[in-house]
Amino acid sequence: MSTLYFELSLVNVGLVIFVILSFFAVELIDLYNASIFAMIQGIIIAIAAVAQIEIFILKIFISAVIFFMFISFFKRTKWTKEVQTIKTIPSMIITCSVLVTMAVILYLLTDFDIGFLSCALVLILSLYVLLVKRDMVKVVLGIYLGMNSLYMLSVTLSLPFYAFIVIDLVLLSTIAVALWIACLFYEKQGTLDGWSARSLRW
Repeated sequence: MSTLYFELSLVNVGLVIFVILSFFAVELIDLYNASIFAMIQGIIIAIAAVAQIEIFILKIFISAVIFFMFISFFKRTKWTKEVQTIKTIPSMIITCSVLVTMAVILYLLTDFDIGFLSCALVLILSLYVLLVKRDMVKVVLGIYLGMNSLYMLSVTLSLPFYAFIVIDLVLLSTIAVALWIACLFYEKQGTLDGWSARSLRW
């Protein structure tokens, strides 16, 4: 009984860390560090799936590949600082407020399940990034975090291994295409500030 309780507590701690890592990936100005937090978030998912060793290995590999894609992008564009929509402290306060508000709403509307709640909060955080952030790298990170939240939900639902292969292929292709578009945008506009671009016509 005590072993089961310890394992459940460890899983709950992992899910809380999953949300915290997502928060820092969204709020860090240094995009290199933000991508490191996103990679660690992927590793947390792998640890959550450690009972299924093939999923564990697959997720570690995919997280490393995506991190390498971000690093390659930074080396090519020399773009490592976020174009901020608002200053850091107000942004963190707003983001925390959104997360706490949504956590309370989800808690009141659903039966409390920390797995579902954590995944839902990270997905909401991802949507928040897509709506609010102006830096295109942060938008790509937001997509990555959102897809990771769905991945974590799939882990908690114990889907078959082939489902994770499909999810990872979609994840890899989505991030690759998004970074490619951001790279073309940078070469054309000289910036990754999506809000300041005068034209998106190529």
